[in-house]
Amino acid sequence: MSETELILVNISGSDRPGVTSALTEVLARYDASIL
Repeated sequence: MSETELILVNISGSDRPGVTSALTEVLARYDASIL
């Protein structure tokens, strides 16, 4: 049986180049899905 965990990530502050890239890189290491 597979267990699913749902996590809400909220990022605030000034937007800078690479913020989304850095976040998705970390999520990819854990084979996470973005909904």
